[in-house]
Amino acid sequence: MKRIVVLGGGYGGILTAKHLEKKLKKENVKITLIDKNPYHTMLTELHEVAAGRVHEDSIKIYFNQVIAGRKIDFEMDAINNIDFGNQKIISDTTEYPYDYLVIGTGCKPTFFGNNEIKESVFTLWSLEDAVLLHEHIVEQFRRAAKMDNPEARKLTLSFVITGAGFTGVEMAGELAEYVPELCREYRVNPEEVSIKLLDMAPRVLPTFPEKLSLNALKKLNKIGVECFTGSPCSKVTKESISFGDQVFKTETIIWTTGVEGSVLVDNLTDIVKKGRGRLACNKFLQVEGKENVYVVGDNIFYVPEDEERPVPQMVENAENSSKLVAYNIVSEIKGKEKEEYKPKFHGAMVSIGGRKGLAQVGTPKIMFNIKNSFIALTIKHFINLIYFMQVLGWTKIWSYIKHEFFNVPNNRSMVGGLVSKKTPSLWTVPVRIWLGLMWFLQGLPKVVHKLSGGWEGYCTLNEFPQTFENKGLVCSSLGETVNFVNSTNYANNPTVPVVDVSNLNGLDKILAYINAFFDGFKPTEVTSYGLSYNVFYVFEYYQTNFKWIGWLFTILEWIYNLFMTISDWFMNTIVTWIAPLFEFVLAFGELGIGILLILGLFTVLASTGSLVLTMMVIVGSLFSYNGIFVSDLIWYLVASIVLLNFGGNGHVLSLDYYVMPKVHGFLQKIPFVKKWYIYGEKVDF
Repeated sequence: MKRIVVLGGGYGGILTAKHLEKKLKKENVKITLIDKNPYHTMLTELHEVAAGRVHEDSIKIYFNQVIAGRKIDFEMDAINNIDFGNQKIISDTTEYPYDYLVIGTGCKPTFFGNNEIKESVFTLWSLEDAVLLHEHIVEQFRRAAKMDNPEARKLTLSFVITGAGFTGVEMAGELAEYVPELCREYRVNPEEVSIKLLDMAPRVLPTFPEKLSLNALKKLNKIGVECFTGSPCSKVTKESISFGDQVFKTETIIWTTGVEGSVLVDNLTDIVKKGRGRLACNKFLQVEGKENVYVVGDNIFYVPEDEERPVPQMVENAENSSKLVAYNIVSEIKGKEKEEYKPKFHGAMVSIGGRKGLAQVGTPKIMFNIKNSFIALTIKHFINLIYFMQVLGWTKIWSYIKHEFFNVPNNRSMVGGLVSKKTPSLWTVPVRIWLGLMWFLQGLPKVVHKLSGGWEGYCTLNEFPQTFENKGLVCSSLGETVNFVNSTNYANNPTVPVVDVSNLNGLDKILAYINAFFDGFKPTEVTSYGLSYNVFYVFEYYQTNFKWIGWLFTILEWIYNLFMTISDWFMNTIVTWIAPLFEFVLAFGELGIGILLILGLFTVLASTGSLVLTMMVIVGSLFSYNGIFVSDLIWYLVASIVLLNFGGNGHVLSLDYYVMPKVHGFLQKIPFVKKWYIYGEKVDF
């Protein structure tokens, strides 16, 4: 048995383990994922936790969920060293032998050799860092609210972020957006709060083009962040920081000046390290001199061909490297050729709070600078959804959408509070019960009629017009056949009004055409039984009054006739026995949806069924003569959408309150459901 150990449960480590398991599930291998925490953390969103926009649960994913239903073992352990000679990983209590090793331990904040700084600052590189920083920020406002001394309040409410890269800019923007909320809660004057962003580089976001940097500076200044660049930070204490010739007094210094290799990488001695503790790799992402040891993610130091710099420490690099490393290990096991690492990067996005952002995206040859906040944040959220889809599928995607849009506090999202859930679900209970009652009353007489002898009182589905020329549609409940006359005769039919604009000029003529255009959609005596008949009336109306687009309706009529010729054959051969079954299921479906909605049982499924059934009836009424007005169904449509509140409406004054927790628990025990992450957020152990 080949033993493959993936060390580190970051993005690169998780994807590598999953790729390996997928490719080697039929081979005699053992894949082990090791991490010091029981959960994976979405490091790019730590600033949201630190500044109170989302709860910490929204950016952590437990490994037992990630590997559920897969042939991957997880071990929670803190690894201290690696014995490359004997091929084993060492912790305080255990040794893990390996045949192939993947190192993806990530990085830690760098203090450029001055570790004394660490005692005076807050870092932002782990979930624990974010939670601690959030608690500190809230405590500073709580303390300031009790202070009478203006100088003490100023010191308490001063915040300094060092490092104006992605992490620093995002933290500054998020904090600036959080401050008004804290000021309202603790009755603090916003003018007493200051946020400063420092960097020795000449501008913020120095890796971005200058135009984007200037745009970022403008957006930061607009929300109250003071930016200082072009000088190094020198002396750092718990109450001040020196920046060039200036000294800023503060009790809160957030250190985001860069990263270096992890503690484990620092402990490795017989291995080549470059660029602040990254592992030197060859073109196959093997550690130099260690052919069975591979590297993924931020630990990689590799300069691709025709490039001057090593691959960047970003999420896309972790994704690209995980695929290559998994492929090369599988190739080595199966005796195939390995591939070289030729990564392609498609840009980066940065958020400045929940409402502002910018991006540089495109291809390696062409990059587009996006200053529009809405577009940039849309791209960022889309990339995050792809991230979560690969790690925990639908379960985490739905959680992310709720945290970022539906449950967001104080409208701190790219769409403000437009989709935020603020109305108590209690007020939708009457809608649920009334919609259920309407479906119940729709289905009950049909079911009773069927059980008592047949469907003679209802419209049949086996009659349908084949062309526009004298083809009738039978509706047995009305006991009549409605005929459509051909277009030649219809043109002279008095029920089709002809628009006369010969005596009109200018604006009056234009308005007459506009009114005539919309008149074609208005029901007339010919179409008084339903909108479905109006479809054919519209065709003839426009062929009469707007001959310049008559060719369009000729094509539509030809397509319609072709469709009806095919459907005629289909109905004569198949639908004659499917239709009764369909009608039977439809009637019981209406009755069942009504009962479920009234009881509040499986509300989401019942609401979905109501929505689908309503859409079917609406579409069907456009092409059949059944006496139903589409307008009468609009409220069914709207009510069904309102009730599609996952986990909300169905749990208020309903049986779902008791049933759904048990259903969640049952689903999470099914291997298929666990493997594909379709069980929802609630977890039972």
